Amino acid sequence: MRRTELVVPAGLVSRLNPPPRAVTDGTTAPAWVEVPAARWRFPLEPSLWLPLDRRTARSVRLLQHVEPWTTAALLVGVAFLAMHLDAAAGLAAAVFAAVNTLLVPRWASGLTPSQRPYRTRSGEVHIPDVPVDVAQEWIARNPGVTTTDTPGPARHPRRPRLIPKTT
Repeated sequence: MRRTELVVPAGLVSRLNPPPRAVTDGTTAPAWVEVPAARWRFPLEPSLWLPLDRRTARSVRLLQHVEPWTTAALLVGVAFLAMHLDAAAGLAAAVFAAVNTLLVPRWASGLTPSQRPYRTRSGEVHIPDVPVDVAQEWIARNPGVTTTDTPGPARHPRRPRLIPKTT
């Protein structure tokens, strides 16, 4: 199945009219889920209601309940590690901290669908990995929505090389 990325201009986001097909796999009986339109753990921008397949919708709803606790798990893990670093129970605290710090956020990030929308600096909303036929329906129902095949900005851009490369 060919996929593309939808681009919704900033002025159209508030009056968007999505078709009743899932952006994940194109099913015709989607579940409508409020998905944050940000890449941050605690989004400051408003969310979008997107049609998703049932399995993805269930994982997004679970993520919305679990995600705030991943930050708490990270903080508790770091605090335990800081308090019990030199104690006799240091190994148990270190294991607890490692599990909380590494595994819980990693598990929660696995619940995030690849179609999670994100906003650019100009206010456009990008919805990646949408099937091409579903994207064509979005374009037909929402004049001004376009598609692009160029990837969005990297989540963590590469650092510039400070030392010149010698050959």
